[in-house]
Amino acid sequence: MKVKAINHVVPQSMVTQANFMTKPRFNDTTSLEQATKYYKTIVKMVPNSWSDWAFLGYAFFFQGDLERAKFCFHRAAFNEKDFFWFSYNLGVVYLHQGQYELAEKTFTRALSVSFPKTLSLMHAYKSYNMLLPEVLNKGYDVEQGLLSAVQNARALLVTSHFKTPIDKNDPKYFPRMF
Repeated sequence: MKVKAINHVVPQSMVTQANFMTKPRFNDTTSLEQATKYYKTIVKMVPNSWSDWAFLGYAFFFQGDLERAKFCFHRAAFNEKDFFWFSYNLGVVYLHQGQYELAEKTFTRALSVSFPKTLSLMHAYKSYNMLLPEVLNKGYDVEQGLLSAVQNARALLVTSHFKTPIDKNDPKYFPRMF
């Protein structure tokens, strides 16, 4: 029964999802709707699939629903502390909401995660495993993406510490999954 329900909402193309995850756009309604429907179904059926909670949070963020995004990223980050992306994205949402102390704490936690551990978990999580081949086929360098996000997290940590307002339309203040 679960497999049928999941198969019913699987996006038609992992290419579409990979494109959205690596180069998101707020006005990409088709990808947002597909991703939201898919990941809602997954987390309903597999509530401890932390990567799916994070992907759902990512879709909510780009729909402009920061509260739901925060809930999803928090659920993922709280339950899987050894994965950079979950804490990083929660910190980004906190910044967007002007919750600087929480953002600073969350970016500090993200930066404490080991780089190899995050890469290892990216290969272990089924959601990432489904998308990685398409992401790599597009020529996206996953390790470089993670390195640049770590550098960005350091800058965002400083932004949080000094309570500097952000340009919410600047992509450096968007969540990332790769």
